[in-house]
Amino acid sequence: METRANYVLIGAFTLAGFLAMLAAFMWFANIQLDRQFAYYDIDFPTVSGLSDASDVRFSGLPVGQVVDVRLSPERDGTVRVRIEIGADTPVRADSVATIEAQGVTGVSYVGISAGTPEAPLLSEVSDDDVPNIEAGQSVLQSLTDLYGHGQWSALGQWFDRLPDGTILDQRGLWVLLLVVLVVKGGGPVALDRVLLARRR
Repeated sequence: METRANYVLIGAFTLAGFLAMLAAFMWFANIQLDRQFAYYDIDFPTVSGLSDASDVRFSGLPVGQVVDVRLSPERDGTVRVRIEIGADTPVRADSVATIEAQGVTGVSYVGISAGTPEAPLLSEVSDDDVPNIEAGQSVLQSLTDLYGHGQWSALGQWFDRLPDGTILDQRGLWVLLLVVLVVKGGGPVALDRVLLARRR
């Protein structure tokens, strides 16, 4: 009789645990169903550090995630990024999306600007099933382009016109330039300055 009572008690605890797990699952699923999402596409020229499940932030506030990264069907060399954000996120027609770096880890996220309050919501004026947010440049990308179009870029283009066999010479020249800058440069990291400071 005592053994049978133990079996009944174990069965009751098992059933109660199963019902509790089922209730928790249904509660969580109900929350997910009640939450509405909006989807947007962004065509970036490059997506370094970005991947599926990367964060999406609206004016710095986390509002969603990246759900797909693939080559654009337009075949123009861009990468199409699809994002999933809360349906109540006010993405405007003049909002701009950029890829921003998160610290020094190399991980990136999509940042969306708020746009101007007078601009209409993008979802209301777009004829596409999935509206397309204009892609912009982050501060880091802007600086890279600014210096990339200067004299160093012109020197690199000059080397690019040389035969393939001179690529090694090009790399060797860059290494030589770096060594000269470190050893004889006028900056505080110059080797002669460091040695002179240590002698004093």
